[in-house]
Amino acid sequence: MDMRVEDKKSPALVDTDKMPWGRHKGKRMMDIPPAYLRWLYYDIQQNGITERNDVVYNYIYNSKDALAEELGEEL
Repeated sequence: MDMRVEDKKSPALVDTDKMPWGRHKGKRMMDIPPAYLRWLYYDIQQNGITERNDVVYNYIYNSKDALAEELGEEL
């Protein structure tokens, strides 16, 4: 099921923005492996959304449909 615009979280990074921190710092978000984004999504959920990670979490949340398709499983 595709996410409606009103269901998207903001502020969020977009595909061409660069990852601001971590293992893939400096890579475009669209170039980060989907498995890493899945891991990061659950890690942030477990440890809490902060000012530092909210735009990354929101990017992953907003990209859940595309990531699920790439991974072959739901997030």
